[in-house]
Amino acid sequence: IANQQKLDFLLVTDHNTLKGRQEGKARRYGKTLVLIDNEISTESGHYLALRTPEELPPDQPVSQTIQQVKAFGGLGFVPHPNWPKSRWKDRKARGFIGIEIYNAAEVAALRRRPWAALFSTLFFGMDVAALSWLERPDLTLAWWDQLLQEGPMVGIGATDAHGLQWLGLQLAPYGPLFKLVRNHLWVKSEVSSDSIYEALEKGRLFVAHDLLADSTGFQFLAQRAGSIEAVMGEAVRLKAGLELAVYLPAPGEILLMRDGKEAGKVVGQQGLFPVTQPGVYRVEARREGRPWIYSN
Repeated sequence: IANQQKLDFLLVTDHNTLKGRQEGKARRYGKTLVLIDNEISTESGHYLALRTPEELPPDQPVSQTIQQVKAFGGLGFVPHPNWPKSRWKDRKARGFIGIEIYNAAEVAALRRRPWAALFSTLFFGMDVAALSWLERPDLTLAWWDQLLQEGPMVGIGATDAHGLQWLGLQLAPYGPLFKLVRNHLWVKSEVSSDSIYEALEKGRLFVAHDLLADSTGFQFLAQRAGSIEAVMGEAVRLKAGLELAVYLPAPGEILLMRDGKEAGKVVGQQGLFPVTQPGVYRVEARREGRPWIYSN
């Protein structure tokens, strides 16, 4: 399904196992490169462990799992931090490089009327129902902004697709979910496991709901006197004449966020914002009144 949608890569993270990788399933399927990592159960919640060479034991103290992933040179992310069934309990834990800022399962679970989404799926199809999942994850974004005040913290997205079925009906088919949320990475070379993990590690990516519109081509840059000073995931020294440039591939509403608060807004496809204060800057874009793009 990912290959039919011409996705460059698909990252599979089953719970507490790397069996798929051991069976040789981490390979190319047409255009799509499949990478296999895992989601580890810890005493404080689930933990995404990417780029680790072997499985780690589940149900350990989270600090121990975090350190083991780092020792392997792996990349640790906190998934669905506010998902009711498995919230991230230890908000003082550190050592991970990022969090899931949008998780489809978390957003669906936090909806006030989850059954409305179910009936919408049954009667109108998943593409229509998925539009109702395009809600801004306020709690998770607030925690992300808090973490960003301490230092770099990468934001990624996840479908958390489980192929859910009910009475023989598919409630969350992979096809619509792969369009619902995507990670668009900026890589310096061809698409490979190394270039993908590097982009994830550096935060050179944005999260988008391509169900609304194809977000390919979105850019968020720091520039000065016509030259690029920094891209997403990087830091730049505050200088006279520095501005932040945002480019959308289709018309929308551009919100510039500074330290978690709105610092500028433009309607259209391009925004240029002079930088006069230091801070952590990121972008949120909306389309048709719905969240569309979240930048690092």
